[in-house]
Amino acid sequence: GGQCDDWRQLILSHHEAQTLAELYVGACVNIDSRDSAVTYMLSGCMRAGVAERRLAPLYQALRRGFGDGEMDRVMATVRAYCDAGCSGGKAAEALGIHKNTMNYRINKILNLIGMNGDGAFAREFFLRLLLLYHRRNADDRL
Repeated sequence: GGQCDDWRQLILSHHEAQTLAELYVGACVNIDSRDSAVTYMLSGCMRAGVAERRLAPLYQALRRGFGDGEMDRVMATVRAYCDAGCSGGKAAEALGIHKNTMNYRINKILNLIGMNGDGAFAREFFLRLLLLYHRRNADDRL
């Protein structure tokens, strides 16, 4: 809402406004919140072409591993896991499944996308990108 002093700030403001408009789902989005800031960053990665270069092969690996009909359930598992701060126990509770079932699912997902040996930040980052990728693919099918 403030005045931009140079063209770089103007471009950043434009990208921020565009992303906020894309994220708008009926509630006010505060870019200063941690979740909104992460979503903003992830959305920027999607626009930068990360989706096709890096995410499409990961998503296809999940589809081959679980089957096309299971992708909504797989992504619900990923969402619950991310929403629970990557805690298998809390995610299992949210989904109403046993903790061992949750751990099995997440380990299978991470193995299929080749991220089981990566650090927690990288795993969560790519899982959240996969959620955005899945949502965009679902929107394209409608």
